Amino acid sequence: MPFLGVLVKRHNNGFDTTVYMKKTTIKLMLKWDSLIPTSYKKSSVTALVNRAIRICSKFDLLHDEFQQIRIMANFNGYSSNFVEEIINKKLNKSYKSKEIENQIQQKSDEYKNYKYIQLSYIDVPSYAYAKRLKSIIKQNDPTAHLRVIYQTTNQTQRYFSTKDNLNTSQKSGVIYQTSCFKCNNIYIGKTI
Repeated sequence: MPFLGVLVKRHNNGFDTTVYMKKTTIKLMLKWDSLIPTSYKKSSVTALVNRAIRICSKFDLLHDEFQQIRIMANFNGYSSNFVEEIINKKLNKSYKSKEIENQIQQKSDEYKNYKYIQLSYIDVPSYAYAKRLKSIIKQNDPTAHLRVIYQTTNQTQRYFSTKDNLNTSQKSGVIYQTSCFKCNNIYIGKTI
């Protein structure tokens, strides 16, 4: 079942996903011999590789998609070395980021001991003070991690109101008095 550029295949154990291309799709992309910067050409292949890595759920489906990318790039004059370099670079980056995610999950307990402090921002003196404060805290508690949050003393909101001023008659809960022009009776009401 194709859905938003993804082909979802159902089987007994669940679903597999791969890149979906219509049968009418042509193999055109930026031509290698066109007068366009190489970075644009690299980006056109990189986009296809990134899409394949993100969408394909199994290695064999990913391999098939890489074959389609190689065929398309070859059809448009790209060298196989250029395409292989991009594929290898993106695969390495993808697997390294997954390893880092696993390491972050394992080390998450170590970083729960953050201490936060808010300081007024006064350019260089603020950084010097924060550095001294961090060293003092490290001396007393080596496991503590201090994060400094800087806040300006001269906030923009003091000078610019973000809300429009309302007339008294436009506010809710205002008690008002009005008189009738015909009979001069006075009516008292309250705005909702």
